[in-house]
Amino acid sequence: MKVNKLDLDAIEAGSSADLVLKVAELERQIFELRQENRRVAELYDLVFARLQEDNPLKA
Repeated sequence: MKVNKLDLDAIEAGSSADLVLKVAELERQIFELRQENRRVAELYDLVFARLQEDNPLKA
């Protein structure tokens, strides 16, 4: 997922409601990316632990 860029020039001056909506959308995207990052880290830890357990070269 790619985070959208906050383009302040595209938002009309004086339209704080548009700015609030855009910031809320960016915050939602950041939250989703953090969740995905956490899942990737958990999977990495599981794979690494499994490789250590099943390592045929382990003494």
